[in-house]
Amino acid sequence: MRSWLVLVLVGGLAGCYHAASSPQAPAIVNHTVAAEPANPVLVDFKMRGYFYASAAVDEGLGGHATSVNAPLPNSGNEKPGLYAQVFVDEGKKIDKGYDAIRVVIVNASMVPVKFAASDARLYVVQEARGADGKWAPIEYLPASWCGNSYHTMTLPSGTHWQFLAPRYGGTFATKLRVKVSLGNDDPSLVPRVFYSNEFAGRIHPAQFTREEGHTATNIMDPYNN
Repeated sequence: MRSWLVLVLVGGLAGCYHAASSPQAPAIVNHTVAAEPANPVLVDFKMRGYFYASAAVDEGLGGHATSVNAPLPNSGNEKPGLYAQVFVDEGKKIDKGYDAIRVVIVNASMVPVKFAASDARLYVVQEARGADGKWAPIEYLPASWCGNSYHTMTLPSGTHWQFLAPRYGGTFATKLRVKVSLGNDDPSLVPRVFYSNEFAGRIHPAQFTREEGHTATNIMDPYNN
């Protein structure tokens, strides 16, 4: 099941090779019933983060993995500000024909914005509402022990990043969203954490609790989770 991820990740694997709390949610889950996609991604664990990007301004120690997913120019019809938006029913596919959602991170503000990254992986995950009504991540960001992995990419004003992300399936019908963390300590940047629009979907309950896991095979892969 995990082999589908190969083409979702637009990041490279060269070089040596963390999110804030959600706002208060209502106590009752809105169990909007979403139709099961034709070919959903069915997993019983949290997927490792896969929102890889690149930028012309990329600051760090060097030696980190890279991506070819560069910013694209905005169309001019975007709402103002910095935000994420999810598009669900566009028929998008990822590796082996699995259903996907399209995610865009838009900078329609007047200033460039810095995003922390680890080997080109942005601090972005999908979240879902649990049975208790609270939002929680169903994906996770692995941590590297190599300082070279960490860097900062700048999304210029008037541009956006675009990603394809798995459209999950499962027995639990709920609401989902994408959480974006800038992951830096610049107090002038507000908000430092923001969320996409919500959409109806399905997941496996174990996606709230169990991580996918990872075993490093050599020193060029400094990830143990």
